[in-house]
Amino acid sequence: MRFLRFIGCFLLNLLFTFWCSVPAWVLLVLHYVIGMPIMWFWIALGAWIGGVLLYMLIIGVISHFGTGEERENENVNPYSYRIGKK
Repeated sequence: MRFLRFIGCFLLNLLFTFWCSVPAWVLLVLHYVIGMPIMWFWIALGAWIGGVLLYMLIIGVISHFGTGEERENENVNPYSYRIGKK
């Protein structure tokens, strides 16, 4: 189930960053128009997908470790309502 969640988030990130793949599509058009090698298209497309994967990996690691345990602070506001205290 966790893998399906990762795939869904990955596809959503690809959709949100689709504009970053524009250079790859331009290179594909150049391949058909002037005969430019298609390897440049695959390199640009791989860089885009690799960048999204790296971004997701970094954000995932950061969220996994988090900021640590938060301690509960005592409410010192004299005007706030406290349940059970008058």
